[in-house]
Amino acid sequence: MATRMEYAQQPVARCLERMERTVEEVAAAIRNQGDELVSRRPTPLSWSAKEIICHLRDIEEVFLLRFRSMLPKHAGDG
Repeated sequence: MATRMEYAQQPVARCLERMERTVEEVAAAIRNQGDELVSRRPTPLSWSAKEIICHLRDIEEVFLLRFRSMLPKHAGDG
């Protein structure tokens, strides 16, 4: 797996392809797993799969708001 710095140096198209695959990869990783399993923390200081997924959701919402705030007012209309 690439480090954060290595990942940042990849072409934008490759990063976008990776992001597109992430949704299905995460879904496949937890498919058919019970709530007890995805809610369990591997160690007391680690996050559970559910916490990680909720974090990804929350960060996506925050970034969507940030991106919308950067667009001209008329760009988001429609």
